[in-house]
Parts: sequence; structure tokens; C-alpha cells
Amino acid sequence: LKTAYVRMLPRSVARVMSDLAQLISQFLASLRALEEGGTAAIDVDRLRVVTQQYMQDVKERLRHKICAPTEKDVRRLAQGKCGVPVVFEAQDAAELNEKFFAVLAREALATWHPFFTQSIAECCDEAGKAHQKWQRSIDHHLMKGGVDAATKQKILLDSKNLRLVSDPEGLPPPLEADQRDRLVAEHASKVPVTSAKQLFMPTQKSYIVTPEVVCAFLLDLSGAWVKAGLSQIERLCLMPIHKNCEDMLQNVEELHSHRLAGMIPP
Repeated sequence: LKTAYVRMLPRSVARVMSDLAQLISQFLASLRALEEGGTAAIDVDRLRVVTQQYMQDVKERLRHKICAPTEKDVRRLAQGKCGVPVVFEAQDAAELNEKFFAVLAREALATWHPFFTQSIAECCDEAGKAHQKWQRSIDHHLMKGGVDAATKQKILLDSKNLRLVSDPEGLPPPLEADQRDRLVAEHASKVPVTSAKQLFMPTQKSYIVTPEVVCAFLLDLSGAWVKAGLSQIERLCLMPIHKNCEDMLQNVEELHSHRLAGMIPP
């Protein structure tokens, strides 16, 4: 233990000294601001540029965290659900045909839902890490500009109130039911139909659901599901950050306006 302690001690001392140096730097900046009768001017335009760059960075980070079924996954699922043609030829054949696609859609969406919850969890985690990095960047930018500690706290206060999804398992499916049902009706209507006339009997229609039709349906369904999932990720992971940034910038602009008018709020 003595050897491990001796090895760890220099790193611990260096970390403490670095934190202490930062505190002293902030303290000296605040003293300079008091001596000058105020604080340094806040470069609002520069801060907005930094924030825009941050948002682009977050979007890029989240893009690499999105999980979705591949085309190969979808085709494999289609093959498993319909390896050979399925024929419906009873009086209620049309109803059975549409019901087949409705059940297939629900089963496919249930299969893909874990991709969605994993994406939300990983995107929120990555967004939280990026937000902490952004706070440090803003803090460094303000300190470098000579902004005193009290003003920095006012500016960064809103940015510390970010709230992201903590339990994605309880989220509903991303694809709305009406959109799912529209796809079901659309692809059910594309199934080839044959008619057989019989003497003294109603014309009998047969619906032949081929593997190709099922595959096309699942590919369209997965495309709509991915699009809806991306929209939900933006709403749940990006929009809270965007609002948080806008609140912070508004706070900065208000402080800047007060200082320009000579009315520094307490």
C-alpha cells in the first residue's frame, strides 16, 4: 500500500494545486473587477457562436449513439415471418389479410423497441457529458474575458438545471398508431387478389401474401419507425439542451444590457 500511495500522491497533489490555481485566478479576476468598479464586458456574440458550435457538436455525438435495425435485420425478420406465400380465401379473406399485416406490424415494432430505448439512454448520457464539457468551456471563456465569479454564477445558473430522460424503458413506441395503421392499410391493399366464380355461389376472392410483399412492408415500416425515433431523440435529448442554452444566452444578454445601461442587478 505504501508504494501505491507514494505513486498516487504526486497526481493528487497536482490535481489539488490545479483546482487551487483556478480558484485563485477566479478570485483575482473578481478583485480586478471590484477595483475597476464593475466587471468585464460580456462578448454576447462570441458566446452565441460558442453555443452554436456546441449544439453542432452534440448533434454529431448523438448521431453515433443511435441504434436501429439494419436492412439485413429487417429482411431476416421478414423471412422469419413469411418464408412462403400465405393465402387467405375465406369469406372474410379481406379482413384476415389486413389483420395479418396489423399483427405483423405490432410484432415488428415490439422487436425494434429495445433499439429505441437503448438509443434514448445512450443519447441522453452522451448529451449530459457534452453539457458538462460545454459548461466548462463557457466558464473558461468568461474567466478568460475577465468576468467576475459572481456574474459567472448568474450566467451558469440556468445551464445547471438541465433535465434529461432518466428512465427510457417507460417511454411509448416512437411510431404513432395512426401512422402504423396507414402503412398497414396501404400494404394490405397491394396484396395480389384472385377471383374464382362458382355456379350459384358468391365470387370467392383469394389474397396471396408473398414474402416479397411482407419484406417491402417491413422495410417501409422500419423506415417510418427510424424517422419517428430520430424525432423523439431530438425532442427528448436535443430540445432540452437547446432551451437550456437559450435561457443562458437570454440571461447573458439581460446582464449585458444592464451593464451597458449602468444598472447592474444585485
